[in-house]
Amino acid sequence: MNPQMAPTARSNSPLTVRDVSCPICVCTFKLYSPKSGTYAMARRDSDNCPHYTGVNPLYYQIWVCPECGYAALKKDFPEVSDRVHEAVARALKDSGLART
Repeated sequence: MNPQMAPTARSNSPLTVRDVSCPICVCTFKLYSPKSGTYAMARRDSDNCPHYTGVNPLYYQIWVCPECGYAALKKDFPEVSDRVHEAVARALKDSGLART
């Protein structure tokens, strides 16, 4: 997101900002998410794909750590078991996808 467009405490932005900690590398980063009431479902396609007016909340459902590249659904991002943590950390390191 463009830093000039980043929401502030007093802005009329449709997004809120908060700090999130990555469960893999423990890096803290800023996360933007839409405020409730800033979007509404306009229609749903025959394949169940929703279309929204205003901010599209689907764009904010996947959280990505800017340090290590770990990505997960919003609901799964904070909680990672030890087994999964080791596998993800190893995969990111071995693949060269982890940022240094």
